[in-house]
Amino acid sequence: LSELHEKQIWAIARIVVMSDSSEINVHPEWYITRKSYKAVPAACSTKRYLVKPPPDGKKPNIVFWQDKAGRYWIDPANKEGRNHIFEFSKKMIDLGFDELQYDYIRFPSDGDIQNAIYPAWDGKTSKCTVMRDYFRFLASNLKAHKPDIILSADLFGYASIGLDTGIGQCVESLENNFDYVSFMVYPSHYYSGFLMPQDPYRNLPPLNYTVAQSRAHPDDIVGRSMLFARDFFDGKISTSTYPFSYITAPVSTSTPPIEPVFVPRSKIRLRPWLEDFFHEADAAAGRPAGAEKARLEIDAAEKTADGGWLLWNAGNVYSEDALKKE
Repeated sequence: LSELHEKQIWAIARIVVMSDSSEINVHPEWYITRKSYKAVPAACSTKRYLVKPPPDGKKPNIVFWQDKAGRYWIDPANKEGRNHIFEFSKKMIDLGFDELQYDYIRFPSDGDIQNAIYPAWDGKTSKCTVMRDYFRFLASNLKAHKPDIILSADLFGYASIGLDTGIGQCVESLENNFDYVSFMVYPSHYYSGFLMPQDPYRNLPPLNYTVAQSRAHPDDIVGRSMLFARDFFDGKISTSTYPFSYITAPVSTSTPPIEPVFVPRSKIRLRPWLEDFFHEADAAAGRPAGAEKARLEIDAAEKTADGGWLLWNAGNVYSEDALKKE
């Protein structure tokens, strides 16, 4: 961290929240379980050393629920599990990180969720309410620990355009609990296509893209997602869920139109995750791929997002040709 700061590099600690196997032997009561065993891929076999050993040398006789990738999940409603992340976050602050960025801060989405047994969540309280309380808990306590710490969160791309994907990532729940939110607006991840109403403020047409069309227009996906999210935070959209409507001035032929009064919902800044990984299918179909795709996304983000942008490539190999030299 000292070396990073000497080079004037902003140091962000990316903290994976619910998908955390470190405590399964020590605090199994925090975790989502299931009635019977189901074979799944080995989860992060190279990171098994991160799992704390059981205090008595005996592993708990519990069948944990795992997602399709074999990951274990802490119940988002478990208060002790929340405190675990809070205490870990304080350590990252005290080490000197400039920002804490929370990923997997949600309910699970992949796997046989219908068989998941939650130790704390009652199944009646909405997932968005559970996550709102989680966001409030982290923000209030971490800001009390260090008022100027920067907090950010990663959310699915569909959340930016008002779709509830059933994992508790609803824009209403964000409030002012984070300084930045990074929607993962990867064009290849809009598996149900992309639907966007007409934008009356900017005179932009409605969009109804199929999956293939979404991947063919990465600039539209990024740009319109950011504009919609900003308009919701600024109070220009009546609701974030479909069907939604923009708040516009009433049309009158006899009197001048009355400008609508917008009540901002959040001061969160937008800093989207952009897709910089290659898809052979896109290249074969003549859709933007590689550096071309990344540049289209960057240009759209710079026009519409107010907090910069982030590139994602799981292999940590990025398209240099998509970047402008300083």
